Amino acid sequence: MKLIGSFASPFVRRIRISAQKQELNFIPIDVFSDEGQDYLKQYGPIRRVPILVDKNQVVWDSMLIHKYLFHEVFGLALEKELVLINEANDTALLLLQFKNFKLDPNYKNALSLNLLTRLNDILQYFELQAERKELAWDTKGIWLFCLLDWLSFRKIIPWESSFRHLLAFRDDKLDLEIIKRTAPEIYT
Repeated sequence: MKLIGSFASPFVRRIRISAQKQELNFIPIDVFSDEGQDYLKQYGPIRRVPILVDKNQVVWDSMLIHKYLFHEVFGLALEKELVLINEANDTALLLLQFKNFKLDPNYKNALSLNLLTRLNDILQYFELQAERKELAWDTKGIWLFCLLDWLSFRKIIPWESSFRHLLAFRDDKLDLEIIKRTAPEIYT
């Protein structure tokens, strides 16, 4: 099996962490290059990472890949929370693109402000769980960690000063070997 993705993607990193004991051949690509986009196009129209290729089976989207690899069916409560983490990731990715493509680098237009509010609300939702010590190092915890660490890596918003319990949750995992091995900053 091969996993196609970028080193920096939190969507890819969550699969790399969760599937660390599986034999996955990780194929890193630059998703922003023409070559990277051409490579992704070979596997379907989505042109996003991660993509898992298992013989003739192609699976895209980290939630579908996770279900495929682990033959797991999420209950509604967990799936709702994973969708929230995906929403936060997608929202932050849009903000990053606004900055990188100089469309709204200071997040001042109405859409950016709406996205910032959404991201803040989702982080506040998980901050309460972290405060109540309800977060574990499980699927949700791994996905949340990858989001938080990526927000810091990309410097999208200064979340660390507003969400101290989430910061403690994130910081508690930084010394894990798999976290060090998949950290995006070691590849830049």
